[in-house]
Formats: sequence, C-alpha cells, structure tokens
Amino acid sequence: QDNYYQVTFDPNGGTINKAGNFNTSSGYAVQNGLIMYDNNGIPSLSLAYNSIIFNDLSSDIPTRSGYTFKGWYTAASGGTQVYDSNGRAINGNGYWNNGLWNKKSDVVLYAQWSLANYTVTYNLSGGTVTGNPTNYNVETTFTLKNPTKTGYKFIGWSGTGINGKSTSVTIPKGTTGNRSYTANFEAINYTVTYNLSGGTVTGNPTSYNVETTFTLKNPTKTGYKFIGWSGTGINGKSTSVTIPKGSTGNRSYTANFELESLKISNYTIKDKYILGIKLNTDISNINLGLSTGYTFKVYDKSNNQKTNGKIVTGDIIKIYAGSNLHASYRVVIKGDVTGSGASTVGDVAKLYQYLKGKITMDEYYKEAGNVVSTDNVIKINDVAKLYQFIKGKITSLD
Repeated sequence: QDNYYQVTFDPNGGTINKAGNFNTSSGYAVQNGLIMYDNNGIPSLSLAYNSIIFNDLSSDIPTRSGYTFKGWYTAASGGTQVYDSNGRAINGNGYWNNGLWNKKSDVVLYAQWSLANYTVTYNLSGGTVTGNPTNYNVETTFTLKNPTKTGYKFIGWSGTGINGKSTSVTIPKGTTGNRSYTANFEAINYTVTYNLSGGTVTGNPTSYNVETTFTLKNPTKTGYKFIGWSGTGINGKSTSVTIPKGSTGNRSYTANFELESLKISNYTIKDKYILGIKLNTDISNINLGLSTGYTFKVYDKSNNQKTNGKIVTGDIIKIYAGSNLHASYRVVIKGDVTGSGASTVGDVAKLYQYLKGKITMDEYYKEAGNVVSTDNVIKINDVAKLYQFIKGKITSLD
C-alpha cells in the first residue's frame, strides 16, 4: 500500500470516542484493516492519497472533562488545523483538497482543547455578598464567601454537591458543570430587658427577632402615674413604644413614674397649717385620707418623732412619698393654745394674757386661739367663746 499513509490521532489529554471509525469491534476502518492502536490506546488510520475515506470523523469526537474540543491539529498547540471541531476535514491546508487526502507522508494529529466555562448562580435569600464568581472552569478553584443579612445568622449554603447545608464551600480544581447555590439564614433572637421601677405589667416579650413586631404594654404602680418608657431607641420618654419588623439588637427599657398629686381628704390645709383635728385625738387615730402612695409621721415641735399619745397644736406632720419627704405641715387644733391637745382653763388664761400683752405666742398658737373669726387677730370674743366652750355652754368651737 504505497499510496497509504498512517495518520495517528493523539487525544492530547482527552479520550478517543470509539463509536465510529475508531470502533474496535465494527466499522469501516476495522472491517477494512485501516486502523490500529498502540499500547497507549492511541489510534492510527491508514489514509490513501487522493481518497475521501476518513474525511468525516464526526462520529469520533474525543472528549475531555472540563474542555471543549477545538479540532485535530498538526501540533499539541498551534500548528495547522486538519479537522474542525465537528470532526470534518478542512480543505486547502495542504492536507485535504476538495475532500481528498492530499498528504504523502505519515502524520500525527493532536486534539486541541479550549477551557469550558461553567456558570455559578446564587439565591442570596435577601442577603448580600461580594466577590463570589459567576463562572469558572476546570482549571480554577475558589471558596464561596458567605453572605450577611441584617438580623439573621448565616447557617450555610445548599445546592450543587452539598449534602444539607455548609458554611464552608470550596470548589476544587478539576470540577466541572454549572453550579447553583442558595444562602440559608435563621433569624437572630435578641433580648428585651425591663426595669419596672416597682411597677407591674404582663405580656411584654423578653426576646424578639427581625421578623416580629410588638408594642410595649405600659405598667402600673399604685399611687403613681406612668409617664413613659425610656431606653433603647427612645429620645426622652414615651408612653407608646412599638418595635417594628426589621428591628435588631438587644433592647432595654425603664418604666418611669411620678407620684399622683397629694390629696389630704380628711383635714384642711391652710398655708403651712393642717386644721380640723379634734381636741384629745390620739396619734393612732389620725387618718389624713392621703392619696395612695403617701405616708405620714408625727413629730413634736422640737422635731422628735411621736408614735403615740395625743396630737397637739405645734406638732409637725411630715408627709412622705416613699422615703422622700414630700410636704410638712404644722398642727393647729382649735382651742389648744397651750400645746396639750386639750382645751382647759389654762388655755383661756394664756389667751387672755396674750390679749393683754402679758405674753407672746407662736403663730400656730394664735391660729389655735382664733376661734371666732379667721383674721388671725386674737380678740376678747375669742377668749369669751373659748371660756364658754370649756364651761360647756357651747359644744363646738366651729
């Protein structure tokens, strides 16, 4: 076969497809003794000069993972292209002419390859990330950067080649195929703490996440008025606090109260005096009728606390809001000008002596002796009325 020349096909890293002319069990080349394989499995075809045999190798396209076949060439890189990427002869290149083999020498042809590009797509589930590739090839390797999402914890990628979820995904060199990944998140739970300042409330959450919304229920405190929450995200105080969906971070709130206005229901306040306490009243029987949240203590005129015995003109009643002194009033009991808590001849005598200029009296004693009018001026009528009272001629100094 002087007119036959041996053409060897080196897959150059790929794999020969033995489906057509390179088929070892059937096919034209085998049937006619025009094919042989070396020890490495590389085939050679016998091509006759000016023959059309083997000008179409489209059924024998080689393959290589991660690469696209470019055609058969006279060199592993560069060289002259003899067959195109579809396995068909290329005319006018010194090897084929009008579909006829035009080379009078043995030839080695090499498969040449181009890198196949694969896509990488992502579903970030509302998160954000930069730097992850959208395509790759078999020669590259990369590790996915993990996304972030406000109010959420990233718990891993799912998708191509991943069993379940993974927070560390590396695509090694040699990998092929389009890939798709989904970012998975779970909402972070944040704490909500409260300082109720002695108040009470139920139903306010102690935790929340970015997907929830809630409005704080306002607390109550006996004797106090709630004037607002202060704390996270509040400028000053607010009686209406709503945490909207999308909020993040631990939160802390303090309830703020102010005392209800002081009221003394059972006695009369006149300037700095407390009036209306009856003669011969024991301290234990005093009920001021205070607003809720207030308490009182009784002190003598020297500021010593009294816990029992009669309350007398000149005593001091101190009213407290909690442990804080809120107000202080001097006790005035009509008819008690001696500070005994009773009304006797001694009170009449003292009042008369004051009227005659023999003695002086503190203002609260004058108030106690002013039983006729409210002008704070002691007159003979005041002395006379007090005398009538202690003698039983009248039953009241009112």
